[in-house]
Amino acid sequence: MSTAAPVSAVENFPNEIFELIFLGLEVRTLVRCKTLSRRCFYIIQSSASLTYKIELSKDGLEDFPSNHTSAQKLQKLLERRHSWATMQPARTIKAYMDRFGYFHVSGGLLVVALDPPDEDVEMDSESDEDSSDDEEMFGKALKDVADSVEGHIDDDEDFEYMTKFLIMQLPNVHTGEGIKIRFVYEMEVIPSEFEFDRSQDLLVIMHWEPQLIPGPEDNFVRIHLLLRTLSDNTAHPLAQQPHLGPIDTLHCNADPGPVDLHLAGDKLALVDNDNLRIWNWKTGTLLANVEMMGSARSFGFITPDYFVSTYGYSTCEPLRLYALGPWVNTDPNYTCAMLANLFLPSIDQPYENLNITDNISGSLERPIWGPERMFGPSDDNIRVLVLDSGIDLVEYISIGGPHPDDDDYDGSGHRVATTVMVVKNRRLVDIANSIMRARSIQDIQLGPSIFTCVNWADRVCTFLKALPPLATRRRGDIWMEAVEGNLALLSPLLEEVPTAHYVSDFGIPSGGIVEGPEAFQPPRPLSFTRDATKDLLHSPTRRMPFKDRRIPFTETGDEFRSACENIIHQDCLIKIKSQNGGGVHVLEILVFG
Repeated sequence: MSTAAPVSAVENFPNEIFELIFLGLEVRTLVRCKTLSRRCFYIIQSSASLTYKIELSKDGLEDFPSNHTSAQKLQKLLERRHSWATMQPARTIKAYMDRFGYFHVSGGLLVVALDPPDEDVEMDSESDEDSSDDEEMFGKALKDVADSVEGHIDDDEDFEYMTKFLIMQLPNVHTGEGIKIRFVYEMEVIPSEFEFDRSQDLLVIMHWEPQLIPGPEDNFVRIHLLLRTLSDNTAHPLAQQPHLGPIDTLHCNADPGPVDLHLAGDKLALVDNDNLRIWNWKTGTLLANVEMMGSARSFGFITPDYFVSTYGYSTCEPLRLYALGPWVNTDPNYTCAMLANLFLPSIDQPYENLNITDNISGSLERPIWGPERMFGPSDDNIRVLVLDSGIDLVEYISIGGPHPDDDDYDGSGHRVATTVMVVKNRRLVDIANSIMRARSIQDIQLGPSIFTCVNWADRVCTFLKALPPLATRRRGDIWMEAVEGNLALLSPLLEEVPTAHYVSDFGIPSGGIVEGPEAFQPPRPLSFTRDATKDLLHSPTRRMPFKDRRIPFTETGDEFRSACENIIHQDCLIKIKSQNGGGVHVLEILVFG
């Protein structure tokens, strides 16, 4: 008579049924299932779908619907990982432009606002006899490297406009598509700033009147916000009030740096050094009007319903977490609630906190991907809080002296070291959600919750040393395009005149994923999931240099220098250099994957 244990009905299931069950599990549970039995280990290890799910989580990415199989997606994911780890792009695009303006990247687009030229300039590939000699260094004309160009009108034609928006679709490494260019013209006003959301076909143009408004102590500037379509620059059909304003702000704030626009879903924020205003742009309702006291750069949406900011330039200032309403069974005029004070760590001196001067994250826009796009950044991304004493990020001994990029630079002057606090964005969202579940709006009105740094930032943050951007003056958005998903680009604290920038990968194993010989372990700063994070919170002077993978500067000749910081977006690294005294701009796009 056999004494073998009876086989359960579950064990008779085919491997395909187990695979379908495992696909519905969270990554943390899925990895633990590897240890249940040899059969479970084999099923998970040999399944392309399950392996792809685990590897996506390691890189902070999420899957998008496409026509590819899981095996094809896994192969592309591993190619992307190797490309970033070795800093070997799959493709490089280099082109020159006759001028370059202020810009933003989001949703796979690079949009640049171009003023009319001072004199007629043709944007084509026909040039003098030296063009062939310069092509290797500067590349071709921009429209000659694009797969398609729409709406372009030569500047030498009899056509007058206020601003020309260059809308560039970035290369897609998943499909092999190159850049596509479209031009949209603004005929009525000169934009002072703009913001856009491709997924909503939204273009917000900020314009201020040229006449100053006298005030009791200082003059004011009157600002107007125009809600247009990105496709053809007409009034947006979803905006009940396509013109918001007029809005008065102090004249000293009316500069492209201190006055910013932010978009997150149906929320539009206008922030300067004195006030933060947030509207529902579809209804035109003003939801928040918060005093800022000189801390405009500390603002940042974390979702369309939550944002963080600080009150002003002062020590011991917490990061303030807010929620946007309206809410059911509350005063309809009560549409902004401060949920919590998140205190920051002491960094340079005991019991003294430094203020936040930049709040950097990737785009919150839910991307529009074509049917062939396989994956992209998830909402479990990073946010970089830049902490310093509030003085300019670059200091030189004499104004107008030699620039560090110049050959005659003698080393005089110095650059102020900066501390960056890298935080997992989802932690802030989880705190906000937990408060909204635990407390009523009426209770929140009585006072915000209090979180010490160790209490809220343990295992979700790390501290690094970095150098500020190499610029003769500080423009507000110099670091604002430096984060995408779990990748961040900041100057390293290694040398006074760095010869390169670095990309750091904060894509960490999440939710208890076992680290071992088979786990991918790229060089990166201290992991959020290790005990070292807690040590940093108790002893934050143990800051690490912001260094990972080297990105050499583009070689374009001694008369060229960086026009802005490197930009990272959708596996593209964008570098821009300008010729001294204006003239030619060189645009280089490195495509990884």
